[in-house]
Formats: sequence, structure tokens, C-alpha cells
Amino acid sequence: MKYKFLLIGLLIFISSCKSSFKSYKDGVVSLYDGQTHLMNGTYFIDPFYHSDEYKELQELFGIKDAYKYLEKIEFEFLSDEKLKLTYSNGLTKKTKLIKGKLTKGGFQIDGKLTIFGIPSILFSYIEKREIFYLGNDDDLIYQNFHKSANHLFGRIQTREKSEIIKFDRQLPK
Repeated sequence: MKYKFLLIGLLIFISSCKSSFKSYKDGVVSLYDGQTHLMNGTYFIDPFYHSDEYKELQELFGIKDAYKYLEKIEFEFLSDEKLKLTYSNGLTKKTKLIKGKLTKGGFQIDGKLTIFGIPSILFSYIEKREIFYLGNDDDLIYQNFHKSANHLFGRIQTREKSEIIKFDRQLPK
């Protein structure tokens, strides 16, 4: 009898802690292990589509020292966990290494899940993910997903935001 209650409590805990992330799949080529090199190339920093806020490509990676004269950023995947960015402001050429992981068909640079409370009674969580996908039209698609939820004795209050930004790839010469 005692183990029945523990088992039921464990099942409630596990079911309430599942991830609610919805990956963006509209016009996306899902990448698998060893395929991140398909995203290698040079991308323009100006987005041709943004669902919410206008952001340039260098802002997403924290590149602040070359804003004025920057037009393109070159992506080179060293592995499924490392991305090398190369950019130039016309005078100097710089590189930056970005750590991430291949997940949900894209390259995730940031992912956080914060959980607080007792599931099904008083419970709160915040989930945030930043993922880059390869688009069907050989473009780069950025998704910034943010969801927060509060549970109080069965009452659920949820806020969800998914921002999509698309960047063009430069054609090879």
C-alpha cells in the first residue's frame, strides 16, 4: 500500500515535468548526427523575415565590435557541438567559437529549463531555447522559444513566445 502511493506520486512528478518545446518545422531540413556541415556557408546579417523583433545575425551571437561595417558572417561547423564564426569589418578578420549541440533537427546554442515547486500542487517552470535550423531554400532559420507556466492546485497559467528570424545564404562564386 505504501509503495502504491510512492509510485503514484512519482508518476505525477514525471508527467508534470515534461518538456513542452515545439520545434519550428515550417520549411526546415532536419539535421542528424554528422550533418551540421550542411549549414556551412556565408550568411547576410540582415534578416529577410522576422516574426517579432528585428535582430541582425551578429546580435544573436554577441558580436559587438564590428557592427558598423559588417555585412556577412561565415559559418563553419567544426563538429556537431562547435561552430566557428568568421567575420570582418573591412580592416580586420575575427573568429569566434560557439558551443552548442545538435537537437530537434537544428543547432541549439542555448537551452535552459528551470523548475521550482511541488508538481500538481504549487509548481512553476521556465523553458528557453535558441536553435538554428537549415531552411528548405538554403537559408538560416533562428528560433527563440520561451515558455513559462505556473500551476496552483490544478489551475494553470501559461505564457508562450516563439520568435522566428530567417537569414539568406550568399551564393557561391
